[in-house]
Amino acid sequence: MTSTYRKIAVRVPNWIGDVIMALPALEQLRAAYPDAEICAVARPWVKDLLAWRNDLIDRCIDFDDKGTHRGLTGLWRFGRALAAERFDLGVVLTKHFKGAFVFTVARIPRRIGFATPETRYFLHHALPRKKLPKSGRHQSCDYTDMLATTGLTQAATTTMAPRLHRDEARLKEAETAFLVDLPKPWLMVHAGAAFGTAKRWGVEGYRDVCLDFIKRSGGSVVLLGVKAEAEVNDNIATALDPAHHRNLCGATSLSQSLALIAAADRFLSNDSGLMHAAAAFAVPQVAIFGPTDIEATFPFSDKARTVYHKVDCSPCFQRHCPIGHDCMKAVSSQAVGKALAGLDEV
Repeated sequence: MTSTYRKIAVRVPNWIGDVIMALPALEQLRAAYPDAEICAVARPWVKDLLAWRNDLIDRCIDFDDKGTHRGLTGLWRFGRALAAERFDLGVVLTKHFKGAFVFTVARIPRRIGFATPETRYFLHHALPRKKLPKSGRHQSCDYTDMLATTGLTQAATTTMAPRLHRDEARLKEAETAFLVDLPKPWLMVHAGAAFGTAKRWGVEGYRDVCLDFIKRSGGSVVLLGVKAEAEVNDNIATALDPAHHRNLCGATSLSQSLALIAAADRFLSNDSGLMHAAAAFAVPQVAIFGPTDIEATFPFSDKARTVYHKVDCSPCFQRHCPIGHDCMKAVSSQAVGKALAGLDEV
């Protein structure tokens, strides 16, 4: 696609899973404007994720809307500083006020994104959010549809799966740092979910499945997560043979966690950002769903299997279940273990 765009700012999403689901849109943008400098405007941690797709982004500009750039004064200050970059196109992949506002303050002459009550006055071309299908397709299509609807790219003829690229040097470094003398195959487990407790399957189920995996395969379990998920992981770890597991919760950076996932033989999780990372690395995986929309955020990989027990109130999108958490309690360890054993045929 021919254009005069030489410098493009992209406000990328704020969650690991959403950033990964936006990768197909970034691929289309790079293909349409191969000679442009494309910069990701993102929270500081995002650069560690996008480093696994450095073919799409030339550089990252830290946007710390929870810290330095917090509040209207911080947003204004960031936007004025961004003006010095002289971007000629701004693409807002988030659906709230901040990205559209700072690109306006930065005087980017063409700004496109999703039209919502918060953003519509700050964008020149936008896809109304209310026109997006509410279910029945993967969320990655929202981002690619927005680019096509606003004329930046051609409409996709097929749905593109998000992909992260393996970096063998990083994998080897992570294995040396964390997995020495740990018997293979390696099952990486993320039992937490940053969104809230409603997305978490029970600790007892994870214990049973991990014990069964070690017994069946002779391999090892590696527990991943952030410090806030320590209690969940500690409760799983207490049941596991020390020679066949590592509890790395809170011990790794995001980049190291991604390298460990890429090195995994299997991956088990709830619906989480790391689930999407495993899918993007094409690691054989099982994902457990409950309160979220499985049709919109399933792990987009031929090597992924999902376990889901439909109940009347699902999907509810609650952070914390106000009733009995039936959607997750109905998922049995036998069903998850069977799905995990079935990955041997993938």
